[in-house]
Amino acid sequence: MTRLHQLNRLHYLAHHQDEMLLSIVKGDALLLIEEAVLKVIQNDSVLEQANQLSLAVYVLEKDALAHGVSAENTVYTLITTEQWLQLTTEYDHHMSW
Repeated sequence: MTRLHQLNRLHYLAHHQDEMLLSIVKGDALLLIEEAVLKVIQNDSVLEQANQLSLAVYVLEKDALAHGVSAENTVYTLITTEQWLQLTTEYDHHMSW
């Protein structure tokens, strides 16, 4: 079963970060919203794991623009709010962190 992991924070408590890393598996996807979009410009362990597992990483465009995150990146895909809604239908489960 595939899962869409929705992250909205830049930093998490260590035990939450560990839980997150343990729950992300091949076939899942990440959606970065709000301040979590800043993870794409940091050396972040969640994004490193997503890369190792070849997961799709999505970034909400309006939040990226609000936080000054560049749209020129091949590691993640910028999506609109409408695309976010469509994305939720493509995964069996959703997890908000």
